[in-house]
Amino acid sequence: MRWGAECNPRGKLGSQTELDVAQHIHIVGICGTFMGGVALLARQLGYQVSGSDANVYPPMSLQLADAGIVLAERFSAENL
Repeated sequence: MRWGAECNPRGKLGSQTELDVAQHIHIVGICGTFMGGVALLARQLGYQVSGSDANVYPPMSLQLADAGIVLAERFSAENL
């Protein structure tokens, strides 16, 4: 599948999406390899990122903390 203006559901490049307006992203399961990578990418794009996981452990927890991502070691609505 190709992504770009021709695949944009809003029909034109540069349209505002929900992520364009979001300033804070909370990721559940953030210490997994994939979700941790997504968190780091979002942080590099300028989003405020936090996350929670049942098991917060190095090396991913250290990489996320070094990037300024706040981690919570449990799943709870209070983390949002």
